[in-house]
This record gives sequence, structure tokens and C-alpha cells, in this order.
Amino acid sequence: KPFDISKTPTNPEIKEKDKEECTDSDGGMVIGIKSITGNTNEAYNDICFVKESSTETTSTSECSGENCYLKEHICDSLNIRAIPYEISCSEKGFSSCKNGACVN
Repeated sequence: KPFDISKTPTNPEIKEKDKEECTDSDGGMVIGIKSITGNTNEAYNDICFVKESSTETTSTSECSGENCYLKEHICDSLNIRAIPYEISCSEKGFSSCKNGACVN
């Protein structure tokens, strides 16, 4: 059966607080610079963390090794909200994560 496009919502409801434009102080997916991403209602700092298991993590100011990750935030494609990404600094060729950025 073909997809009936007439039954899809055309104007999804967006909360008033989410209408503010999202900004990213480092300009996007820049893992070597700590940034703040969001709008005046919700803003997030890039942070380092250690992944203990698939569900357990511990924030830290500095880490290294294969369990060391960066939580990098970027604005979504509509520039409405910040989206977090978990990035392994070692897989990207960096030796560690320090103060919210992957470093050598």
C-alpha cells in the first residue's frame, strides 16, 4: 500500500521555549575546542566522561584511553536545540580528553 502523504502532520507543535535559535560557540562539530551549545533557556557544555559500561558514565575534567569520551553538543538541522554526541577521543586520533575537548 502506498504511503498517504495527506495523513502526515504539516506543522508539528514546537514548544515556545524551543523557538529560540540555537548557537554553538565553536561553530559545530569541533572536538578540539570546548563549547557551549543551546539557547537562553537550555545550554550545554561539552564535557569529558569515562564510559564504565553501556549505561554507566562518570563525568571528569580529564581522562585518557579507550573508555575516555567527549560529549560534544551541536545544534540540530533546524537550529532549534542542542544534540549531544558521544565521541571517543582515541578513535579520532587524540590522546585524551581535557576540560571538554579532545587533546594530544
